[in-house]
Amino acid sequence: MDILAEITPKPEFFADAETAILSIVQKTRDEPGCRRFEVYTSEARETLFLVERWDGKDAYDFHHAQPYVNEIFKRYEGWLAKEPRIIPLIPATP
Repeated sequence: MDILAEITPKPEFFADAETAILSIVQKTRDEPGCRRFEVYTSEARETLFLVERWDGKDAYDFHHAQPYVNEIFKRYEGWLAKEPRIIPLIPATP
């Protein structure tokens, strides 16, 4: 299961949102079923992108049930300019 998450904080909270998500990278990578969890920013530093790979929906759901993830979601309530965009990805085939 591959996911691209697009997170757009309000400009004044961009650094806070970036710091928060970076603080859980290693914890997330250590979770069972996590194959990839990487954080990127747009060049203008206005959007965060998470590139994720999970063994399946159970591993993805387990991740979202973690207290450290829910803590960030709670902070996002005041920080985000819009709802995160979660895009499931499927491999392109010729």
